[in-house]
Amino acid sequence: MNVDIKALEEFNLLAREGAEEATEALSTMTNVDAAIDVAKITVVDRRDIVRDLEDGTYEGVKFRIDGELSGTVLVTFSQESSTALTDSLVPSSADESLARSSLEELANVMVGGFMAGWGDYLETGLGMSPPTYLQSPTPETLDLDTASPETESLLVFRSDISWNDRVAGIDIYLAPDQGSLESVLGSVDDAGDGTLLALDKLSVFSDLTKEGTERAAEHASTMSGVETYADVSGISFTPIDDITSHLDGSYVGTTVEFGGTPSGTLVILFDEASATNIAEALLPMEPDGDGLTDMHRSAIEELGNVMTSGFIDGWANVLQSSVEHTPPEYVDDMEMELLQIVTDQLGPFQTHGFVIESTMRTEAVDFECEILAVPNEEELSTALDSLLVERKAETSADSDDLF
Repeated sequence: MNVDIKALEEFNLLAREGAEEATEALSTMTNVDAAIDVAKITVVDRRDIVRDLEDGTYEGVKFRIDGELSGTVLVTFSQESSTALTDSLVPSSADESLARSSLEELANVMVGGFMAGWGDYLETGLGMSPPTYLQSPTPETLDLDTASPETESLLVFRSDISWNDRVAGIDIYLAPDQGSLESVLGSVDDAGDGTLLALDKLSVFSDLTKEGTERAAEHASTMSGVETYADVSGISFTPIDDITSHLDGSYVGTTVEFGGTPSGTLVILFDEASATNIAEALLPMEPDGDGLTDMHRSAIEELGNVMTSGFIDGWANVLQSSVEHTPPEYVDDMEMELLQIVTDQLGPFQTHGFVIESTMRTEAVDFECEILAVPNEEELSTALDSLLVERKAETSADSDDLF
């Protein structure tokens, strides 16, 4: 299935409008100050969607949507937001059953607002099931339809909502069934001017990005002696203004230019505390000075180099192309640098862009970093055209066998 970039832009704007309706419903029912953080389309492993629900850090409510657009809608609440919101809806003495019912009703009203615009756009009624509180969710019980049998990834419309200035809050996922998604995206007429991407191949590439993040984590573990874990990874199609909007505070990091098919820029972001902590874990001696010294910067550049190699080297094997990269360059103000990178890479007139997103963390050291790759859109399309989905299982073999 090929998806058109213009269609993705149009439907992501529609999803954002729906998220605004859901946010307004949330504020009205609970009297909390809620706002949209990010509304984006993401290609992500379905197991990552339920991970936070499985470990108990989030609660979830599920809906099935039927009609011209069919699929699953999932609303997740962090434990902090769930407790605060149910306290505003029911007496504090209410039992667990009543608290869950109030959360279901809140999600029901939010999803009603979220989906209303879709029905208007498609000029048809959409059916919505009653809310189901998720007891022990799995990818299978959530009815998440992957892009193809060869991948665990799927395309979802994701909206992140914060409340009372808290980042961890409420997420809305709309995961269309694949047949429905193909029909709806195919209804957009762009006069043949849009760039086409193969969704099944983009999903396989998302899986490979996850594997690349795991390799980057392994390289970081080997270099630092600190066990490092890959947390989240996927490919997002995001409004340009939202790419840097989550950077709250001072960030440092490294930038790398990579060439080949696709070419682009890779950025590794650290908040200052994480940068200090991981650099000092690498240094053989105490740094000579306060704050981020030259020794810290050198260690971060070295770490950025091994992480970059782990992240993108697999692309060359899979895409049978040479993916070279420049030495990492340390940057003090990553927010401004990332904004400049996005502008240079995507151009002044593009409203959305593909960003390859990953997060890594450790438990032994207070450290977390993000890896963002901004590929050239047309070259990404060309690279995906060369990828044979059915040979994904053989990516560890000779690259000559992949094409």
